[in-house]
Amino acid sequence: MSPKAPDKVTAEFNDKRLEELRKARGWTQAYVAEQLGCSDRLIWRWERAKCTPHATLFIGLDRLFGVRFEDWFK
Repeated sequence: MSPKAPDKVTAEFNDKRLEELRKARGWTQAYVAEQLGCSDRLIWRWERAKCTPHATLFIGLDRLFGVRFEDWFK
């Protein structure tokens, strides 16, 4: 018998990691937004856990910060 799959995914976007990585590089929210093709207001919302990045933007986040997709979650 195979193990039962979890009923619910409990991982959440790690908003603090994004802010820490950005500040460690000396980047502004505007710079990150420009690199991703979105608004700095959206970066602000991600860093304050007001919303989560759309799945397609994780590719840009991964490349920009050199972080693997799964490392963005707690």
